[in-house]
Amino acid sequence: MLWSIAAAFAAFTVLTSLFPSLISPGPNGIITTVLLVAFALLHGSERYGNKGIAIFVVVCLVVSNIFENLSIVTGFPFGHYHYSEVLGTKLFLVPMTIGGAYFGAGYLSWTVSLILLGRTNKPIDTFGRWALPTVASFLMASWDFMLDPSASTVDHEWIWQNGGGFFGVPFQNYLGWLLTVFVFFAIFSGYVASRRLTDASAANPFSRGFWAQSIVMYALLGVRNFLTYFVPSANTRVLDATGHVWMLHDIRETAALVAIFTIFTFSILAALRLADSGQTQP
Repeated sequence: MLWSIAAAFAAFTVLTSLFPSLISPGPNGIITTVLLVAFALLHGSERYGNKGIAIFVVVCLVVSNIFENLSIVTGFPFGHYHYSEVLGTKLFLVPMTIGGAYFGAGYLSWTVSLILLGRTNKPIDTFGRWALPTVASFLMASWDFMLDPSASTVDHEWIWQNGGGFFGVPFQNYLGWLLTVFVFFAIFSGYVASRRLTDASAANPFSRGFWAQSIVMYALLGVRNFLTYFVPSANTRVLDATGHVWMLHDIRETAALVAIFTIFTFSILAALRLADSGQTQP
């Protein structure tokens, strides 16, 4: 089932990237989020049980929604912005799709961090208690670093009211992301460490294939922004909320490069780490 979701996610991402007129940005984001959530729920329930993944969901949704609403009202921690109606129904001031995206991409970032730090089939020790949320936070923020200019400045899914130097996105946004995701990763890390949860008993550890599924899904997060660069389009001018002019091809090219040197790079490192591990073959 997990490989089937990964295959569906890959097919949907490639198809809608190469043929962007097939579906508008709003439904595209919603379908993407549904696939991410489905994978994270199934993979997480296998790994932590229903209670464990439910705790991850609750912590992730509560923390992210609080920080998002706080920033919309006050400007802290992300900066001043607001969501348009593109992503559909909102919980307070934040589309429900955003919460699902935090959970889906957050779970993948957490799992890839486990692989990178060699904490897959063992309990989380004192070092891992803080190292895991730190690494996972950068994995997660890299995703937003890649997609935010296209999603906001180009597709207007959310609007940065004061613009920003990174194609209309402010520097503060990325610091806010690191803070927000670190908080919910750290809370979950504390829960896992306190319960001494392992991914399986020493006699029956999860296979490399189980972990590879998360690496594949995480890598697929970068495929859309990579492929979109190669799709012919007019190099139109794009305006942010302050009236600053950005060129579409510059945004596309930068996003593709970010995908290569963050999402794809982390995925390759995790795959190499997994291949070098002594875990049981599938």
